[in-house]
Amino acid sequence: DVVVGVMTKMVDCINELLAQGYKVKLGELGTFYNSIRNDGKKAVSDPTKFDVAQIAGVNLRFLPFSGKKLGGKFN
Repeated sequence: DVVVGVMTKMVDCINELLAQGYKVKLGELGTFYNSIRNDGKKAVSDPTKFDVAQIAGVNLRFLPFSGKKLGGKFN
């Protein structure tokens, strides 16, 4: 099915861009982006002193587009 093929390739592209540190904007759908969590033990105010060992996890975030309201009624 063509739609499944296109969606599969789109997911592959999104994953690749996110792995490279980019935000991925999908028009009026929204934006995917990564965020990181630190280990919670020690905050670093100077970015030059940041150590990757302080990363406790990476999260995938999605921010829905908010420029227009959806039409129709929801029950």
